[in-house]
Amino acid sequence: MEDLLSTGYIGDCHVDAYAKILEIRREKDESLCRPYLYVSANLWIRVLQKSTSKMTDYNFNKWDLTLAKNVPTQINSYDCGVYVIKYMEHILKPGVTNWNDCEDWAEKMPLFRAEIAYEIFKTFTVDDDV
Repeated sequence: MEDLLSTGYIGDCHVDAYAKILEIRREKDESLCRPYLYVSANLWIRVLQKSTSKMTDYNFNKWDLTLAKNVPTQINSYDCGVYVIKYMEHILKPGVTNWNDCEDWAEKMPLFRAEIAYEIFKTFTVDDDV
């Protein structure tokens, strides 16, 4: 939690935990999220390490690509995990097709970190006896 609340690096474990939170939300109410497939960066690394030669035979031209404008970009070297989490939240919102309302993310990083820490703490520390 300390990394989340400071300006420390947020690693894959935090991003994966937040992806699980988004999945829990979607299971409770499917209208909250578009259908998606989350593949952890750790999985891609393992796949690439296992057999990079097989990857060259795959036809990536089958994938639909969309270029988005006005996507917020980080201005430092340590908020990348927060940006990934915010990207996931934004992309999964039903009906959201643009990034125009996301201009001041850099200024809101302390707030975003606190919200993410709260969500992870709340989701994964629930005491059934309380």
